[in-house]
Amino acid sequence: RTLPNVNWPSTFGLCFETVQWVSSDGARLQGWWVSACSPAGQGQRHGPSERTIICCHGWGTNSGDILAQTWYLTKEGFNLFYMDFRGCGDSPRHGLCSLGFYEAEDFRSALHYLRQSRPQFCRFIGAFGLSLGGVVALNIASKPEGSLIRAIALEGSYWSFADTIARYIKFHYGLPLFPIGHIFVFMLYVRTRWADHEGAGPCRSAFHFKPPHLLLMYGDKDYL
Repeated sequence: RTLPNVNWPSTFGLCFETVQWVSSDGARLQGWWVSACSPAGQGQRHGPSERTIICCHGWGTNSGDILAQTWYLTKEGFNLFYMDFRGCGDSPRHGLCSLGFYEAEDFRSALHYLRQSRPQFCRFIGAFGLSLGGVVALNIASKPEGSLIRAIALEGSYWSFADTIARYIKFHYGLPLFPIGHIFVFMLYVRTRWADHEGAGPCRSAFHFKPPHLLLMYGDKDYL
């Protein structure tokens, strides 16, 4: 199991609601709904805000991991919807986890949940994704339902599944891509039931990206 949540919106003085929903493949998911605060930052609600940002954490972490860099957006008039991917944080494990293929369904179901349960807050929808979260957000934004997403900010998202695995093996184990890397990638495909990992990644989905606004954030010292 991945790391448990150690931060909550209340850690930053925000009121929040714990929400639960079920994806189309039966995965039970959990997240937080944080309404926009007043511009003065006193925790008072103003108006209902029509602008909501879906916040997606990275691989092996949880929503608490990205709170520190996103919570302030409530003071800018944005509602924040944090979601724990399957098997992460407070969302129980359901079947298999991956590097974006299965998690894309989690994001899709979150988008549907928001549209059904809080339509008045979702006239303008954006997404922030860290690492794996950015890959997933870009994936769904390239699909027909991506027309609901107006803007996306991605931080440190990988470009290619195979390339990321190869770099991970080299950095952590000092092993070459051939033949160890190829064997490892093959084993991952077998274990995840031949999921289309490359198809879920930006190297393919980016060609069909629909939202008009995209912010990419990368560091030239990022080893992954």
